[in-house]
Amino acid sequence: MKTLKLVPLFVVAALLLLTPQAQPVVAQAAPKGEKTADGIRYVFPSMYGKGSVMLSREGGYLRVDVDTVLPYDNGDGKKYAGSATEILLSVDGANGRRMLVFPSRVWQPDPLLPEFRVEVVFDKDGKQARTAETLTFAATSNVKFWDRFQVTIWVNLAKVTVPGNSADKVSNDWKLGVISGNYLGTAAFPEGVNVENPAANVAALMNVKVSELPERAKPRTDPFLAAVQREKNLQMDLQTGAQFMQQKQYKQAFDAFKALIKTYPEHLAPRYISWLLADRIPATVKEDALPLLKDYVEACPSQLFNVNMYLTQLMVNGKDTDAFAFYDKAATSPLASIPARKTELEMNWAKALVDNGYVAKAEPLVQTLLANPHVKDNGVRRVEMKELLVRALEAKGDSKGAQAGYAALLSEEHKVLFPVGQDGAEIKSDKALYFEQMVGQHELAVAHWNEELKLREEDAKQKQPRITLETTKGKVVIELFQDDAPNTVASLVSLVKKRFYDGLTFHNFVPGFMVQGGDSKGDGSGFPGYRLESEGTAKGNRRNFFRGTVAMTCLAPNTDTEGSGFMIATQNSRNTLSLNGKLVVVGRVIEGIEVVDLLRKGDKIKTATVTNLRDGTKYEPKTLPQ
Repeated sequence: MKTLKLVPLFVVAALLLLTPQAQPVVAQAAPKGEKTADGIRYVFPSMYGKGSVMLSREGGYLRVDVDTVLPYDNGDGKKYAGSATEILLSVDGANGRRMLVFPSRVWQPDPLLPEFRVEVVFDKDGKQARTAETLTFAATSNVKFWDRFQVTIWVNLAKVTVPGNSADKVSNDWKLGVISGNYLGTAAFPEGVNVENPAANVAALMNVKVSELPERAKPRTDPFLAAVQREKNLQMDLQTGAQFMQQKQYKQAFDAFKALIKTYPEHLAPRYISWLLADRIPATVKEDALPLLKDYVEACPSQLFNVNMYLTQLMVNGKDTDAFAFYDKAATSPLASIPARKTELEMNWAKALVDNGYVAKAEPLVQTLLANPHVKDNGVRRVEMKELLVRALEAKGDSKGAQAGYAALLSEEHKVLFPVGQDGAEIKSDKALYFEQMVGQHELAVAHWNEELKLREEDAKQKQPRITLETTKGKVVIELFQDDAPNTVASLVSLVKKRFYDGLTFHNFVPGFMVQGGDSKGDGSGFPGYRLESEGTAKGNRRNFFRGTVAMTCLAPNTDTEGSGFMIATQNSRNTLSLNGKLVVVGRVIEGIEVVDLLRKGDKIKTATVTNLRDGTKYEPKTLPQ
């Protein structure tokens, strides 16, 4: 569970600037406000569009509505705080309060830090400290947008103890500023407001006469007290769920957090934690994590990381059609109107396409991205997309092309992969090391492939049993290597004849690696009533791993724990090539490899049949007790 540690006061006072990637953006000078029935509205420009600041009175409080045109980010509760909105209030301009709101944050509450809100006192000397008093403002937020987040703040001016204002004599004249943003950038209103020390530029703060602000209709309930009470209730309810987790009562914790989704529909935390528990401990929670992730994403679609994760999970769970539809929706949403965000969305989608067997769709997208200035002029992104083209070759089973591709990357992108340190010496990056390893791995794979071609010439001289799998995605034909794993082949043929595989599911899918099935229990633990002696390389098996290789799954390599389960390698990836000598290779896909690319967890083997059996072979396996 994520937690937020109490940080030094001066750090809290500058939370908007915590991240080193921050790119502060100063707004243009504020135009004259537009007076409406709801308040005086000011345009609040940011780097991505025009938001607004609305000032009004409501229920005896100063009300400030801030609409920030910037994709929302929930932060991580550790390195940076995510999106935040703050208002600056002062009477004399030199001494005042900073009121920070973290809209709908998802980190686990810390009892030492007020939920969602922090109030900081600043003075003319630049000193800042969190106030020890009860906070003088309350807030609510709305983050259900593709491109923005909104915050409403109510301030009890009578409680704001600053020079020129007191409970006995509440000032009518105030100086006000607004700052809002996250790691993507910050916007300031009016222009010139000093983020770190408001007193350093008093003239930038705008003058506000409270009595001249439009007054909204009298609310049925006190908006300040209602917001504070709801925040307290959420805090207590989240702590209840956290206590279940501390006691390792994870199912009770999940039920508690999930119930809060209906209680607090405007908050992300219950959705986030419910999905996290269902995803990380599915055997305990026993609830499908995908609908929970969908609900979380739809509650705040501007979080690109979550959008990308949802697209990946749709693919992994066999909902490819839904993945394509959601990508089209995201790619035409306001989020994609931000060039940098659209580029990141397209890059991650291209990766998902390669990993999940849609290489033909991925390659033109990657080529387009390489011409995109956000990629072409960024060394890290450029290397990432060039690497993806090499991974596309791996996905096709082309180790020779992949070897050349990784070697070319090391040469073409030497400056990116081997940056120069302060001492003038080159530093080998982790990515460079990986590319070097892959050059060697594919060099070996090419040698193995040449050996494989010779073995296939031998295979063609006599009958090799063939299993035809009619799956929910189409037909797959597997040729078995009877000469390399005769007893394992006998077991497979025997099981097919007994209709053992009919109706079984593919219970595991790993993008860019393999799909796994043939397990009687559908969870990887089932056996056919017996186990087999491992017929690996130690027993003379000459076959290696490539795209389309079929191998037996087991509890551990060379432990005589093979049964009915099998895997089909989908790509010549690092994971695939690393399996040489570890699993019993029993065959290869000779028809329907494009169907294998589409198989996912939950797909079924409708029927399995066997043909091309050798004359005089009984196919009766020697078995070991289960």
